Amino acid sequence: MSRLVSRRTRSARSVRQSAATHADSVGARLDAEFAAAGVAAPPMDEVIKGLGGIIGARSDAMERADRAHEEELSDDAEPRHARDVAYADLAESFANLRDVIGVVGSAALVKRLGLSGRTPRTPDELLQAARIVRGRLAQIAIPQAPGLAVDAPALAGRLDADIAALEQALTEVDREAREAEATLQAKHEAMAAYDQAFSGAAAALSALFLLADEPDLARRVRPSQRRPGRTVDEDGEGEGEGAEAAGGAPGDGADPPADRPVLRPLPTGGDDD
Repeated sequence: MSRLVSRRTRSARSVRQSAATHADSVGARLDAEFAAAGVAAPPMDEVIKGLGGIIGARSDAMERADRAHEEELSDDAEPRHARDVAYADLAESFANLRDVIGVVGSAALVKRLGLSGRTPRTPDELLQAARIVRGRLAQIAIPQAPGLAVDAPALAGRLDADIAALEQALTEVDREAREAEATLQAKHEAMAAYDQAFSGAAAALSALFLLADEPDLARRVRPSQRRPGRTVDEDGEGEGEGAEAAGGAPGDGADPPADRPVLRPLPTGGDDD
């Protein structure tokens, strides 16, 4: 599971558990509040469980999309290996052909065929260069050196086979890349849907818990304003709330945090008297 999804599912599990655990007690308290106010309302325990269920359903969908993407990425190794092997075979044929033409012909012929210079370093570049060479081989006669037989059709056939193998390998790699892009897009959409559902449902649960006079529960399920799909506890937003409440708000005489420098006026010369 990816880190972004893992952090979200951790918050989702925490909020779902709080909703399931406290639905009955908090629901009964809220039912009494609505009844006392003369307001018709649905059974609040069911509302609380339903909000937790919404978060759970969106979280489960996000996890499935994340797994599908991870599985798709794991499938990429074999096509990429096949591409690397095909590239190496074509590069060897390319270099061998250059050596042969250099022996039976001349540097000028090597250049005319498109074989001069270094062997292209990427599969796409090599494939393009090999196609050019193959086309020119069909148009330019290969000379025969005394005492050295050059089987031009065999050289061309080997080049054709290696070109076809690399073309097929690149096609497979491109297909895997498109599929990975599709699963990544689906994962992003699932995360966005989860974030939206979590923000609304967790905020509603927090408000209901607070209305039922459960401020601690309300804080634990409150969604983070900085990190989508996570609670304030998971994000660390609420870490300073208790200390500030105990020591006083900044500026009311409370001691500053230990890592904040205390600024005091420097003594003047007249203070020594």
